Amino acid sequence: MFWGELMQISASTRSRFGVAIIAAAVGFGLLATPSPASAAERTGVVLSRIAAASGETIVAGKNIVLTGRASANLKGKQLVLQVKSGKSWKNLSVKPTVSSKLTFTAKVKAVGLGSTTYRVVYPGTTTGKDLARSTGSRTATVWKWFPLAGQKIVESKASYGWYEPYAQAATVAGVYYPEAILGRSKNDRPSWSEWNVSFQCKSFTALAGVDDTSSSASAGTSFVSVDGITPANASIPLKLGKPTAISVDVRDAMRLRLSVVSPNVDPVKAVWANAQILCKQNVNPKD
Repeated sequence: MFWGELMQISASTRSRFGVAIIAAAVGFGLLATPSPASAAERTGVVLSRIAAASGETIVAGKNIVLTGRASANLKGKQLVLQVKSGKSWKNLSVKPTVSSKLTFTAKVKAVGLGSTTYRVVYPGTTTGKDLARSTGSRTATVWKWFPLAGQKIVESKASYGWYEPYAQAATVAGVYYPEAILGRSKNDRPSWSEWNVSFQCKSFTALAGVDDTSSSASAGTSFVSVDGITPANASIPLKLGKPTAISVDVRDAMRLRLSVVSPNVDPVKAVWANAQILCKQNVNPKD
């Protein structure tokens, strides 16, 4: 009788002890694993648009505007604007704030060249509510103006020893241009030079004129040709005095040619001042 009762008590005690172990294990598990309520609260950031502040083309060094939206829990929060540089991200100076309408706007000078990725980041916080990190990114094409004087001439011709257009400082109408293109012609003998734009550029601009050291009777014509075709607006009469602004579309083109011809015995010193090309790649720079 006594032995039977002892066995019953021991079984009961073992049962209670097992329940206690299970309860302790469950409790420990609850402490070790965060509940969903204590996990970081989700956030959302979307970079919707990147556009030039003025005009249609995003140009390095000019203002661009980035706009987007964010989740309600980020209202009033400050975001970080970044641009991808190689394999890393570089912070930009502007830090947009999420408005009461859950939108944000940032204006900053464009950086990069060609296909460039920007992103907006909410870094997360542990102040007050735990809000998770969130990012939104978008890629845009960034263009840049390159001086033609810094590009290689790939082909040129100057009849009877007169100078084909090449990079040289010049003065036109009293203004000094350190990065100009200058070429000479006389007796109806054309001289020309060509540069590659290699389907990577959009526009060529310059001031076409005559170097101030030319004779008073200097005269001639400047031509800008694109793949062998001279657009209607790309033929400019040359004479001493103020230069003429010229802009030529070079999209979907391989070669750009500058040429000059003068009917006079005395040579004309043709100048393309501030000659530059707008490209998404530094096409053919000098070594």
